Amino acid sequence: MRTTHRIALTHFAPIEATIVGERPEIYPYLGTSRLEDAMQHYPVHMAFHGHAHGGALEGRTSKGTPVYNVALPLLLRMTKQPFRIIELTSDNQQAREEVGMRARDVDPGHEGMMPA
Repeated sequence: MRTTHRIALTHFAPIEATIVGERPEIYPYLGTSRLEDAMQHYPVHMAFHGHAHGGALEGRTSKGTPVYNVALPLLLRMTKQPFRIIELTSDNQQAREEVGMRARDVDPGHEGMMPA
């Protein structure tokens, strides 16, 4: 696809940095560097994954691409919010991140939805 922003969404972690905090013996079940290889071959602006409930919120690939762990148990424990918002500028650079939203920013038609 040709889009302004290329985002990778995976279940498993593409880098070790976002699974640090989990028991090392289960690392092979939480992610694989083969996903990072694919992101290097088909470059993305950022990546999101879940699955590592006890991992870290974020890290970067070897080429500096931001990777966000959005596993719900981790988000609730670390941010007290069941979601993350990442805003992008039109020049493909991450502009700012907001963790959580103020009540006035919530679309009433989407209250109670679970994050992807």
